[in-house]
Amino acid sequence: MSLIPWRIRNYYKKLYQGWMFPRVFRRFLSMIQAGQVPDSGIYSQLVLAWGNVSFSADTRYLQFCVSQVQAGSGPVLECGSGLSTLVVAAVASVRGRELYSLEHHAGWREKVQRELDRFGLSRVAHLPSTKLVSYGDFDWYEVAQANIPTGLTLVICDAPPHSTHGGRSGLMPVMRKSLSPGCRVLMDDGVRQGEREIVRKWQADFGGSVTEDLTGKGILVYQYPESVSILKQVG
Repeated sequence: MSLIPWRIRNYYKKLYQGWMFPRVFRRFLSMIQAGQVPDSGIYSQLVLAWGNVSFSADTRYLQFCVSQVQAGSGPVLECGSGLSTLVVAAVASVRGRELYSLEHHAGWREKVQRELDRFGLSRVAHLPSTKLVSYGDFDWYEVAQANIPTGLTLVICDAPPHSTHGGRSGLMPVMRKSLSPGCRVLMDDGVRQGEREIVRKWQADFGGSVTEDLTGKGILVYQYPESVSILKQVG
């Protein structure tokens, strides 16, 4: 057992993270801007320096998201903000893409916004103020005033929290009219039964296809139908 009180350890841990994260992220940003491919080591450093290890996206998920942003064009929607917001925004800034990130926790949203401002990424990453509201069968983000564009080509889905009524199921019923044909949805935590059931229900209700990536993270990739005319209407 450590003889140093946890409050003191926590204080110095935050000081270290506050000093380290900007340095690691600026190195990552410079590599992205130079067209280089960051290795897994720098992603690991980002996760540790960010500090929210229990909840932060892991290195494989971040790398997979980056590969998907680099491979396409058009606006990106993210459900749940954090380190992934900064990483994706860095890539979006050199790919000419825009990121819209939904976050219901006001304090966390402010933290992420400060970091985006610090690194000059607010011009491509937008964090509209939103909250979770009831849609009857599920709770999901209130997006009426969020100014999310249509034509979304990629969705990164890592929220709302698993404990939310309906989990992440509200994404497709609420946002499907904003998705481009063929839009890809990256569902994190695809090893969990709840997430697997949600994605399979989307496929049954709205068509499309489901695949699982091979990164070992269990990310489920749901692809919206290429032709919206084949959609099965529900509700």
